[in-house]
Amino acid sequence: MRALQLVDKVFKSRPDFDAWFGAYRMRLVALVGLNEREEALRTYERFRAKLYQRDTFERIEGLLLEPAGPMAKLLDDESYSRELVDLYEVMPDREAKFVEHCIACATACLASGEPGGIACALGMMEAAAAQDPEAAVELLAQAKEAAAVAKLETEAPSPDEYKKTLANLDEEVHILLIGGDEGRKPHLERFQALQKRLGFEGSWVFTGSRPPRKTFEEIEDEAQETSAILLHHRADGAVRDQVRRLAQEMEIPLREASWLGVSGIESEVLRTVRDCLEEE
Repeated sequence: MRALQLVDKVFKSRPDFDAWFGAYRMRLVALVGLNEREEALRTYERFRAKLYQRDTFERIEGLLLEPAGPMAKLLDDESYSRELVDLYEVMPDREAKFVEHCIACATACLASGEPGGIACALGMMEAAAAQDPEAAVELLAQAKEAAAVAKLETEAPSPDEYKKTLANLDEEVHILLIGGDEGRKPHLERFQALQKRLGFEGSWVFTGSRPPRKTFEEIEDEAQETSAILLHHRADGAVRDQVRRLAQEMEIPLREASWLGVSGIESEVLRTVRDCLEEE
């Protein structure tokens, strides 16, 4: 408790970056030591989001790779691999590490046998294959086979298929993407490029760096003009449950991505557009 009180004092003192980072890490260590796992996870999500805002990838990597650090005690193996996949996808000069952890995470996802796990594995291995086809070829083939057995959709819709339809609509389609953090800048650029290419409106509400209440207020405002919602795999449980209720109440089509990487964002957005058009 004394450690947490000290952390609060540091935060109130308007610290420089190093002191701020040290205080956040101290809070994590204290919460893990007190076995306050849920609060430790919420603290890490805020911490991670704020570090991504600053593009301080090395600090996130150092925190995750610290052998006796708080994250080694807080995350299970699959969650740990997912963190590194999301980090190395956007961190410069980590392509080999990205492929390595995609393979580790996809292997665990496939082993689950769950449709969501298979879809996640397929998305990760397609992204890994774009970086290192030789390293990814075997597991990618396994993921495609598992997806076929599970009767999952594996082919992305054609953009040209929807461009003309969107242009002829009386009202413009608006896609709301929810979840993830400011580290997803390459994904946001792809999302915005697809909007210009096809002629629909889109917005992205990042989550994690602000209190849940403020985040959901923004989501509610955006939803008033939304045609369909796409949930990022990083949307936490509380936000996810609230968005599901909101979509049901407002009768807005909702799609939940198993994993949303840079290479896969176009196909997931296109499927969301398709879901919206099918509701017309």
